[in-house]
Amino acid sequence: MTYYWTVVSFLLGAVIGSFLNVVIYRLPRAESLVRPGSHCPNCGAGIAWYDNVPMVSWLILGGRCRHCRGSISLRYPGVESLTAVVFALSYWRLGLSWSLLVAWVFLGAVLVSAFIEYDHSLLPGRVVWPLAAVGFTMSVAVDPGQWWAKIVGAVGVAGLTAAIWRLAWRRGRVSATARIGGLKMAVLIGAVLGLAGYLAVAVAMALGLGFLGYLALRKTSPSSMVIGFTPFLSGGAVVALLTGEYLLKGYWSF
Repeated sequence: MTYYWTVVSFLLGAVIGSFLNVVIYRLPRAESLVRPGSHCPNCGAGIAWYDNVPMVSWLILGGRCRHCRGSISLRYPGVESLTAVVFALSYWRLGLSWSLLVAWVFLGAVLVSAFIEYDHSLLPGRVVWPLAAVGFTMSVAVDPGQWWAKIVGAVGVAGLTAAIWRLAWRRGRVSATARIGGLKMAVLIGAVLGLAGYLAVAVAMALGLGFLGYLALRKTSPSSMVIGFTPFLSGGAVVALLTGEYLLKGYWSF
């Protein structure tokens, strides 16, 4: 049965990932998430259901629109695949439980937030604040005794993120909207993960330093780019969600 539910989780994640693509594209543009239906970004032609099967349709069509043969970004199957994988991994981590439902909602939230800020260098409050409220409510409902940890996590992770901006980046290298977006994301992570949110920040720092190292190898100056912390925080959040409890238990036992 474990393998059965792993496959179900993977397939559900792929379907949810397809919807997340719609959210990532339309929400910052204040467009409806329902109408019009899925359509080609190049010619605007509607996409039939058989051309909208997550991951599979993109491969069958060779990454092109059936109507205009315009290129369809690899981003679309990439988001679907990533969502499918993290959904399956979270099932392995949590099993069939209410905590799994919280994890799936949280994973969807951090993925949407990461890609929106990557695309637009901002994270609208209308995106993150409702998600933070829902995530906090759901996580406290599952584990009422940890309400204090969620509040401490939200405040502490946001404060730690602000300190990182202060220490690691000189003024002017990061836009104000990118800095504020990172703080909003930090509140969301802390409100859901509680104390494990600090692990998310540590992982995000490692990812950020790795990215800066990559830029150095490419001889690209970070000062010439708008660097947002939200994508790195999202990666850290996924790691913290899947491994945070084990790592924290290991730390305290040590």
